[in-house]
Amino acid sequence: MLIDFNEINEVRLPGMNHGTGEMSAKMYMSRSGKIIPCRILARLYLLLQ
Repeated sequence: MLIDFNEINEVRLPGMNHGTGEMSAKMYMSRSGKIIPCRILARLYLLLQ
């Protein structure tokens, strides 16, 4: 079976495992298992002096 992850909607998950960051994932689930490719989203900090 081929899965086209370009057709699956991406969801954002804030605070995964009680963390403070955010990650995005495309989830595919079937009776035989789950496939969850994910990425950690970078944060941008602005330092004002």
